[in-house]
Amino acid sequence: MQTRLNKLLVMALAAAAALFTAEAADAAQTSPSAVHSLVNTVSSPSGPQAGPYRIVNEASGWCLDANWNLDVYTLPCTSNNQYQQWEFWYGGWTRHVRTGHCLTADISGRVRLAQCRVSSPARWQLWYQWHGGWYKNDWYGTCLTGTTVDSTVRNYSCATNRRQYWYHFSPL
Repeated sequence: MQTRLNKLLVMALAAAAALFTAEAADAAQTSPSAVHSLVNTVSSPSGPQAGPYRIVNEASGWCLDANWNLDVYTLPCTSNNQYQQWEFWYGGWTRHVRTGHCLTADISGRVRLAQCRVSSPARWQLWYQWHGGWYKNDWYGTCLTGTTVDSTVRNYSCATNRRQYWYHFSPL
């Protein structure tokens, strides 16, 4: 029951963050200064809004993991592994607990860690959970995708498959 409540809480927080992003886009059509004000208010993280959590791929059951080389991949989940712990920061950042860097997508579909850009937000570092499982990148509109064959994590067009469904669980 507690796990289900945690999932619902994270989904509600992600939905609220998405609404703020939509408000910023609406304001951009009328006033650049209004957008600047709204983005600075909403997107400037003062700390984690939730976590730390494990991010688990539904298809493989493996956890999103990373290392000091800033590589992102999945591995079998292990208790108290700080390399598998993530925080969700206000505005859409997903921060890796051990390195302090943020989950980042690039145009080639690669997913990696990079220094969190909080003073001038980079939308390729902003992620939102959609439709109960997709983990969608704000800039590219693509989804975090794991595999069941190896530990590769990519960012591909969103589709209806379990490799793109992710769940958040508190570390044990």
